[in-house]
Amino acid sequence: MDDKYAKALRRALANWYHSGDGAPSEPVFNALSEGYRNGMQLLVPIELPDVLLKQLAESKELREGMSFSLEEDVSISFRHITVDDEGRYLIPLFTGEEQLSMGEPSPAIGQSFAALLAGLDGWPDCVGFVIDPYSDKILVDHRIKQMIEAYEPKSHVAFVKSSVLDMQVSAIVNSAHKTLLGGSAVDEILQDDGDELPEAFLCGGGLNGAVHEAAGPELFDECRRMGGCETGQAKITGAYGIKNADHIIHAVGPVYEGEETEEEARPLLAACYRNALDLAAEAGCDSVAFPCISAGACGYPIGKAAQVALIEVVEWFEHHPETVMNVYLCSFTENEYKNYRAMIKS
Repeated sequence: MDDKYAKALRRALANWYHSGDGAPSEPVFNALSEGYRNGMQLLVPIELPDVLLKQLAESKELREGMSFSLEEDVSISFRHITVDDEGRYLIPLFTGEEQLSMGEPSPAIGQSFAALLAGLDGWPDCVGFVIDPYSDKILVDHRIKQMIEAYEPKSHVAFVKSSVLDMQVSAIVNSAHKTLLGGSAVDEILQDDGDELPEAFLCGGGLNGAVHEAAGPELFDECRRMGGCETGQAKITGAYGIKNADHIIHAVGPVYEGEETEEEARPLLAACYRNALDLAAEAGCDSVAFPCISAGACGYPIGKAAQVALIEVVEWFEHHPETVMNVYLCSFTENEYKNYRAMIKS
């Protein structure tokens, strides 16, 4: 089972835990609400009835995909976790096979999250559900159930002290070189005339180098066929070896060469965020992780770069009210994180 809404929920939970104490819960509620409204399927461990176990045991040619016809009606019970001496219990739910396999082996069936929530009021001893109990779990009790049913999903931006490579999202954004290439071998070619190039003009270092190293040679091959990218523009590729994302969006930020160039550089930086979000929406992404584009080797002052990032993301939300997207503005350094946080405290 690979339900896209269950996958989005799993990623939102992983990012929530990764972000630590005080992380906003809106991305998680966005995922829960979107799943509730759109038929999200979760896996529920079950107890196999004795009559079915007997028939399975008697089958001489048991094989995958075999179906059985039973002569009597059989009720299937969900497995549960007892929480107190009074017999109250939680029902475990799983967002995928990987999470289910972390615990004791168990048969499971796919069930609609909406149907499970609707049934909760009819089970007087059921305290609620615990989703992915063996990993980044969340408890959905009667109070949370009411919140999910009433919640209006909306785009949300969160500040995270993390590399984009650590986030679990539909797309990570790479602060890319205009060639879209990465690796020290490319830098050797760029400098083969003997001239030393500034770091901002190299491909092998920083986030760009790390993204290419993590994604592997398939990313290099795809990028080589794309013919580069202009400053302020963005292009989208597969994520390849980066398993916690589906896409990489390569945005080429401007090189900042002092206040006299800011009038030209600022709109190019702003365009990086708009174009990246446009590509994410076109690809059906529900979550995107951005670095602070141009704030590293490209020299853009962190405070100014962070301001552009937040303004552009919020304005994009306003211009796309029909889209629900969780955006994570990631800070690789403590200084970047302080500059992002300062904007919401002022």
